Amino acid sequence: MLKEALHQKVSYNRSIPLRINDKIVEDPLTIANTFNAYFATLGEKMAAKILPSPVSHQAYLKEPLINSMFLTPTNEIEIQNIIAELKKTSLLAYLIYLLILLNVLLSVYHFP
Repeated sequence: MLKEALHQKVSYNRSIPLRINDKIVEDPLTIANTFNAYFATLGEKMAAKILPSPVSHQAYLKEPLINSMFLTPTNEIEIQNIIAELKKTSLLAYLIYLLILLNVLLSVYHFP
């Protein structure tokens, strides 16, 4: 069905009979809709079975660090690629580049 929807050549048309509500079904559309109905509601049904916790999620978190920032590690290749893209730069892109460069400096050098 997916190939048909994408207008690609279908090499074979074979349906696998399934038992749905005590009936044997071979129609691919009916089978697909049944699977969709099942999986579309599965998450909601599973979530309904989870008992509420007496502990708030905030109990697991440390005190917030308001004046903090996290930068992911990077490497020279990533920086070179960013510099190469600066031809199409804007102020925002330039600021992002500076943050990445700062991240590299902080990960390589240790300041007292």
